[in-house]
Amino acid sequence: MFARFVFAVIGIALCSWTYADYLEVYSNAYVYQESNTASQQLDYIRPDDFTDPVYLRLVQSSLENGYYRVMLRDRPGSGWIYKSRARLRAGDLPATIGPNTHDEEILPDIEAAPSSMPWPVNFDASEITNPGLEIYIFSLGQADSMLVIGPPPERRTLLVDAGEELTGPKDKYLHVRNRIEQITGSLSVDYLVISHFHTDHIGSPGRGPCTTRGNPSGIFALLADQPNPLTVGTLIDRGDAGLGFTPGRSTPHCGVLNHIDDWTSRGVVTQRITPSFGTADIDLGTGIIIEVVATDGRVGVNDAGAMAHAENSTPNLFSDSEQASENDYSVALEISLGDFELFTGGDLTGSAPGDEGHTHLRRQFGNRAQIYTNVESHMIREWRRSGRESDVEVYRVNHHGSAHSSNNDLLHALEPEVAIYSTGGDYGHPADTTVERLDYADQFITTRVSDDTWPNGFPNVYGDIVGEIHISVAADGSRYQLNDWVYPSYSDAAEAQ
Repeated sequence: MFARFVFAVIGIALCSWTYADYLEVYSNAYVYQESNTASQQLDYIRPDDFTDPVYLRLVQSSLENGYYRVMLRDRPGSGWIYKSRARLRAGDLPATIGPNTHDEEILPDIEAAPSSMPWPVNFDASEITNPGLEIYIFSLGQADSMLVIGPPPERRTLLVDAGEELTGPKDKYLHVRNRIEQITGSLSVDYLVISHFHTDHIGSPGRGPCTTRGNPSGIFALLADQPNPLTVGTLIDRGDAGLGFTPGRSTPHCGVLNHIDDWTSRGVVTQRITPSFGTADIDLGTGIIIEVVATDGRVGVNDAGAMAHAENSTPNLFSDSEQASENDYSVALEISLGDFELFTGGDLTGSAPGDEGHTHLRRQFGNRAQIYTNVESHMIREWRRSGRESDVEVYRVNHHGSAHSSNNDLLHALEPEVAIYSTGGDYGHPADTTVERLDYADQFITTRVSDDTWPNGFPNVYGDIVGEIHISVAADGSRYQLNDWVYPSYSDAAEAQ
């Protein structure tokens, strides 16, 4: 793996990082007139996959709103470039830029330089043996499921999704069931969050009032009337209101409505609630904060939502024949312990790789159309208004790495050190444009990548295909281990620099 950020637990020499006199731009980047994406774009820089970086002279090495001020390349004056797009370098600009910028003399320095974030001096890279938080991201192909476990002795549990692939034997629920029992010693979870009502996140109810096809899968199979079903304390989902933008309901949504009374009467689900913004819904124990940051396209109690914003810009945008995508309603969570923060947002959409100016994107699926609403930019705009600190350590990449998610606004706000894709390679996932936008992070794939998008396999310059992912977070949140690699967590103050 091209490990730009990480130290393996086997031990490796550590380095410090200091401000430099120029920037090496290694990722596609805009230079803006001001230190924000809303200002005029003065330059577009497109390096060639680390082999031909672009160098810019710094005007000042201190950051303003996360941006460095640099001299323009082709005319007098200066502009601003976001910190995650470049590495700080000491000394003067290189005299020449040739084909050997990726040779052995340069490569070790690149590996030691994690974007603009310094590694802590004397960082402890040893294995984490007594975690205060554990996260398992199961390898289910194109389906999605994550188990979160709080600190001992209670070790309360949260299951986020338990979906099924659209093709194949429809038995992914058996793997989820077995892993929950192996990891926790029981077939019970305290909380189950359904991010949204799509089969790859919740499964299908099978033959019945909602569909004439197939057997129960996903959550429906886990909770089915059988000798040892999974039991759930609190089921949390987006609820049944369409808010006028999605008059119809998906088959999985129909399934929940038809099964909830049976689930509660049999005691496999204690209660069903809709998410409330903030941290009140889920309690995994001391020090663990699980915050609902988006649902139904909204990011707060008084927020009309991204769909309303899009329809204000484009009257009569939504209709029975062109509804908002179910993805836009995804429940998004931020999970934290101390300085460690993870963002997971189901299939939230960004509508287009562009930023705030794009409110929606119309997509055609056979004889039906859907509107992908730019919930990501709407969320970030509201966060900026409230002054929310938004950097995270780990980003579970929205919508399996779709080209229509993880836009620049979201990535500039989150700026993760690690990006994780739950994907089996369907639908071109992960999109090459998404991977390129995240090329400053260490990227991990759970199952496989699309052969169409990546005919030569997933380049290890970006990351690795690793199967199931296990994240152990130190009890104080100061560091975390992802499989065999250990990372530092950064404080809000350090991330704001």
